[in-house]
Amino acid sequence: MSYVNHMQALKSLEVLDLHNNLMETLTGLTALTNLRRLNLAGNHISHICSLSMLTCLEDLDLNRNFLVSLTVSKPVPGDVDADRTGGVEETYWPASLRKLTLATNRYSMPFTMATLNLICICKANLPA
Repeated sequence: MSYVNHMQALKSLEVLDLHNNLMETLTGLTALTNLRRLNLAGNHISHICSLSMLTCLEDLDLNRNFLVSLTVSKPVPGDVDADRTGGVEETYWPASLRKLTLATNRYSMPFTMATLNLICICKANLPA
């Protein structure tokens, strides 16, 4: 599964489990603005687009992916494709995010926890 299609019809969805689906991108997921829990564990995601549009998102599971960086790129203003960015790397996570699961990924870049208002990072193998 490379793309998630027809997400606009699911705007009221609050919980979505897409683990182990061979997903490579988050295209289409930003339309699900009422999501509270999103499980993307066990996919092939290597980069994270801006998820700031998911203003209700509290729990995000990115365990067992291919993340190489935990920096989220700010989207190009007015661009509907969330995977295209303006090239400016900055941390751009949803303010509502409280739980982030990141274990078993490949990232090695520094990650500033102060930029997130998290209650818990589960099983995180964060670099020292």
